[in-house]
Amino acid sequence: MIFVDGCYWHMHEYLLGVLRPKTNEEFWQQKRMGNVKRDMRNLHKLRKEWSVLTVWEGQTRDENRLAKS
Repeated sequence: MIFVDGCYWHMHEYLLGVLRPKTNEEFWQQKRMGNVKRDMRNLHKLRKEWSVLTVWEGQTRDENRLAKS
């Protein structure tokens, strides 16, 4: 199973994931943290039966980083 996740929405520690919203910051931080928590729960369940690979949006913009995935 392969996921391609957006760095911002899933708070990946690469490029866009570390950006903080400029408006309604508390709401968006909670929303993004909810995404991260949900991802962790879902990955834990999926890995019991599947091999899981996550490709990050930022990696798709850099051939060298993508090749290392």
